[in-house]
Amino acid sequence: MKRLSLALLTLAATTLAPVALAAGGDNARTPEEVMAQCNLTPEQDQANAQAAVRSSAQNTLAAAAAMYKSSYSGVSYNLNVGPASINGDSATVRGSITLRATNVATKQPVGGTYSGVVNLTRTGCNWETTGYARG
Repeated sequence: MKRLSLALLTLAATTLAPVALAAGGDNARTPEEVMAQCNLTPEQDQANAQAAVRSSAQNTLAAAAAMYKSSYSGVSYNLNVGPASINGDSATVRGSITLRATNVATKQPVGGTYSGVVNLTRTGCNWETTGYARG
């Protein structure tokens, strides 16, 4: 399959990036304090971090598909969100996105798989995406 255009590739590479940057966590709380204050188990906290990544990616992908609909049709994707690595009020989540589409002008299929790491910051008891790095 041919690779996506540079514009769509750039958008795909930033798909897991934040819709809005968080102000930053206070990292002063211990994991035990966070669990008690937020009434969460470690498993629930992990699931919440993963859900924040999934939601941010889905929102950004939907916006990208709408923006590029004149150039690409049949845009679809598979999102793979890995486990969260949580350290106090900060977390990272590894994942990948496989994008598929058809170039409207050439009728050729395009696509690719892009992996990366998403950074998150806890705001209260919720996770917000604060950054993304490819790789």
